[in-house]
Amino acid sequence: MEQAPEIPPRLRGYLKNSTSYDEMWTQDGTIQPHWQQFMKYITAMEPAEIGHTQQEMQQLLRENGVTYSTFHDEGSHSRPWQLDMIPLLIEGEEWLTVEAGLLQRACLLDMIMADLYGPRKLIREGLLPLELIYGHSGFLRPCDQVAAAGSRNIVLYAADLARGPDNRIWVLNDRTQAPSGLGYALENRMIMSRIMPWLMRSYQTHRLASFFRVLRETLSKLAPQQREFPRIVLLSPGARDEMYFEHAYLATYLGYTLVQGDDLTVRDGRVWLKSIDGLLQVDIILRRVMDTQCDPLELDKNSYLGVPGLLEAVRRGNVTVVNPVGCAVMENPGLMAFLPAIARYYLNEDLILPMVATWWCGQEREKQHVLTNIDKLAIISTLHDPKGQIVYGPLLSKRELENLKARIKMTPYAFSGREIVQFSTAPSLTGDQLEPRRAFMRSFLVAGDQGYTVMRGGLARSVPEQTKKEIRNGGNPITKDTWILSSKPQEHISLWKQESLESLIRQQSSLPSRTAENLYWVGRYAERVETTARLLRTTLSSLADRDSYSDDATENASLRALLQTTTQLTGTLPGFVGDDALERLQKPEEELLSIIIDPKRVGSLSSSINAFLRGAFSVRERWSFDTWRIINDMEEHWKKAYRKNSNNIFRLHTELNQLITSMVAFTGLTMESMTREAGWRMLDMGRRIERALLLITLFRATVSASHEARVEYVLLEALLATCESLITYRRRYRSALHLEGVLELALLDEVNPRSLAYQIGTLRQHVDQLPRQRIPSRLDEDERLILDVSTALKLAQASELSRVSLDGTMHTELEELLIHLESSLEKLSVVINRTFFRHAADRRQLVKTLLEVEL
Repeated sequence: MEQAPEIPPRLRGYLKNSTSYDEMWTQDGTIQPHWQQFMKYITAMEPAEIGHTQQEMQQLLRENGVTYSTFHDEGSHSRPWQLDMIPLLIEGEEWLTVEAGLLQRACLLDMIMADLYGPRKLIREGLLPLELIYGHSGFLRPCDQVAAAGSRNIVLYAADLARGPDNRIWVLNDRTQAPSGLGYALENRMIMSRIMPWLMRSYQTHRLASFFRVLRETLSKLAPQQREFPRIVLLSPGARDEMYFEHAYLATYLGYTLVQGDDLTVRDGRVWLKSIDGLLQVDIILRRVMDTQCDPLELDKNSYLGVPGLLEAVRRGNVTVVNPVGCAVMENPGLMAFLPAIARYYLNEDLILPMVATWWCGQEREKQHVLTNIDKLAIISTLHDPKGQIVYGPLLSKRELENLKARIKMTPYAFSGREIVQFSTAPSLTGDQLEPRRAFMRSFLVAGDQGYTVMRGGLARSVPEQTKKEIRNGGNPITKDTWILSSKPQEHISLWKQESLESLIRQQSSLPSRTAENLYWVGRYAERVETTARLLRTTLSSLADRDSYSDDATENASLRALLQTTTQLTGTLPGFVGDDALERLQKPEEELLSIIIDPKRVGSLSSSINAFLRGAFSVRERWSFDTWRIINDMEEHWKKAYRKNSNNIFRLHTELNQLITSMVAFTGLTMESMTREAGWRMLDMGRRIERALLLITLFRATVSASHEARVEYVLLEALLATCESLITYRRRYRSALHLEGVLELALLDEVNPRSLAYQIGTLRQHVDQLPRQRIPSRLDEDERLILDVSTALKLAQASELSRVSLDGTMHTELEELLIHLESSLEKLSVVINRTFFRHAADRRQLVKTLLEVEL
């Protein structure tokens, strides 16, 4: 008799803790054949090797910015994306059955969708209760009788799956509005292919790229009037949405323009993208916005995420929305109770994939069953309340159960009961230990020419056995990659079609006005962070020197001037120049610490860093992977520095050095990697305007007033160090510091990239290349302003600017020039904002609705 193979020690504890059907174990306690190779690899790994691999995975995820992220005024709040290094393995033969069931289900739901917004035969013939559909908030009456652009109503579909107690894959939920998870599934696969490519190849795992190719081809064919090269945008709720990473990731991967509701406008029954080149017609919208938020004019008037008038443009056939608005009705949990009968009605088939047993309480017999077994069921609202949660009967007290029963009896059509099923577990690594966790998977489908295409993979997650509190809050899921195994090697599939060079056509690029504005302010805040950090570093060095020369009047005077310059540059008034300044000047450490690390103080270094990060995250799709890695590293390092050195100001000197290095790396990479198109121009314009304004502030704070020679020397050295021009000055002049030489180098030298003249010259080039709609013989306001600034600088002479006034207190001509330049540059910023970033007024409801008048 053949002896069963010995179970490795690491798997014995796993087998002991496994309490139900498990993906890896057979019923007789042996490892499933398709899991054996992977488990052999895992069990052979030493704990240190497992830890290193997990750390490498998290590092890759962090560098790519894979998070659930939201941004607030105080900064960012991100939940790191958790990926298990053990995937969910599904045999190819079993997957064929699952795939057939998903294809059947997608077709069925598509037919139901067409009927509910069309003839409604299912309601007329009693296959669907009227209350179940009309009582559900996902049924949108403004969408009635609106025909889909293509042959399918549901273009993208996702199903939540799990293995039931009968060892079959069950369907738990249908996702039809804006199915999320595509981007995360792709990112998980990218990470796994980096970590264990040899295992993926040995398992002959199906690739995901073919699915995304079908998605691109499908969308391109849905354009109204069958335009050959349609403009496709991905509509996102914005950077404050927790799924924003996925929206940016998909837009970048698919090559679509990422937009928000404010980027689009409806005029003459068409949807237009507000870009810096004017209005560009949009043909297809791949939306990540929920149904009711898509059009505040006809749906939720409080929504700022959608596009007013969008539904009218859809009715006229001038734009295609994927998925069509109104799909939320297909996510009604009560609908699952009627799908078997509808499948026999439409397809003359039974459903291939089983579902969790569901009872809609709008039917008397089903209601009584739910009331009788309420302590064993999960109760779900069928009114589609976004804030509603599943109520688990076994977790309720007797009083809570009675209250729930009363609510069901009062409005039975608003509730469904669902069987509570213990689904299978799958192995997960927690630390270096294997743990059985409940496994769930989301699979995706897209409609194509020949029907639906199923992604041979998906987004899986595992959840531990949960306490009462964890069940209410959704537990602590860890995601997994899903490997659909094949019996033959998988060919490399590119997202892009392989076409002849003769068919290569360059599409017109478009820069949304909001994106242009964000890039502009990213440039400004990047420059503000770098310059502020440089000045603070110089000030801290001077402060450290004062401890040794506390009786030196020159040191004290120069330090006082540097501290006052810090307040003026950052705008953190009153600081070292306002009320009680004398006390703060004598003991500046606390004030300096606040200027550096207080994120709630406007103008502080931390506040500027947070503003930079918010702007950078808002245009996530514009950065290369290396650029994003720099942004992530900077954020992570600064957070650690804040926690470690929040009470020791002199240790922050090293952190300032690291911050400056990160900002220089960001600037250098964007200069070298971004094409010289509108996006880069807006980013660089922001940098140049901010650097020019900061230079003017530095000059006014340090050398506009006349100082004693030794104090002036220290201030000139600090100014050049802050402007990164000290070494250049020493090499060029090889003499002591003189104001005239500093003005020549840092103010008027057109070949010094750190000088004011260089910023103005570069700005003038950018302004000349901005899109225009004017009479050729006339200058626009921004052109007149930059010409005025440029001319004033060209006419200036360093020898005249360095003259001291008759009373010996000011360099009057220098101060007057700086004031004029500052005023003109601030006006230029306002004009750029008004001309290129604001193509439409803010939304306002001009009249009250009848309901509001009655209220």
